[in-house]
Amino acid sequence: LRYKVEVFGIQIPIYRVAQHISTLIGGLIIAIGIFRMPIDKRVNNKISLKYWLFFSLIFIALVLPEVVDVHSILNYRQIIVTSISATLIALIATPVLISIKIRISK
Repeated sequence: LRYKVEVFGIQIPIYRVAQHISTLIGGLIIAIGIFRMPIDKRVNNKISLKYWLFFSLIFIALVLPEVVDVHSILNYRQIIVTSISATLIALIATPVLISIKIRISK
């Protein structure tokens, strides 16, 4: 893992190359899995404003502290990682919070 590979004249550690390749392979496997899922024709295709409002609020609440931090502005990689994590957390938390809100309102 200490070896380096030259790509377009830049020396890149082999572990970084392996990391990016494994990420691409994992992403392809997930994408194939999603595209092979059966399509449910009964699903309502109407875009839910409530869903995207909850999603946006969760995303902003998670990313804003990182963006406000002066040191992380200089480290754009940290903001990218935080944004990806915030997106995944918001995708998971949004339906849960909406269902909790619906139960409470009944």
